[in-house]
Amino acid sequence: MHTNEKVEKIYRNPIKKLTVTTDQGNDLTCDKVVVATQPFQALPLLEEIAPKPLVDELKKWDKMDCYVVLHSDFSSIKDMPWVHQTYTNKKTGKYYITNTIKPIMSDIKIDKVITFVYNTENYDLSEFYYQ
Repeated sequence: MHTNEKVEKIYRNPIKKLTVTTDQGNDLTCDKVVVATQPFQALPLLEEIAPKPLVDELKKWDKMDCYVVLHSDFSSIKDMPWVHQTYTNKKTGKYYITNTIKPIMSDIKIDKVITFVYNTENYDLSEFYYQ
């Protein structure tokens, strides 16, 4: 893992692996790349190498709204460090996801969890909005 380096380019090299070029001049060769950024930032990096359905989906979104909710409802996460859940938006009937994580700070126990709710229309109807 390399941190504090901006990705300048991602391309497929002659042996069909991915090469990531950073602003520090490093070329990192790998089998997979995880991109954690907004679609408008990911598109220039992925347009030439990603599958067409992914590129088409990214083009639909300028950015994704993500709401971060700090709360103390452990009913879904229980003793797990992380849980991914799918819900149905009652207004649109479409599925949406949430991710809930436990913050880990050395050996300190924290009585809160963090839930990420994606898109305003889902957050407005979410149970987390009312807590």
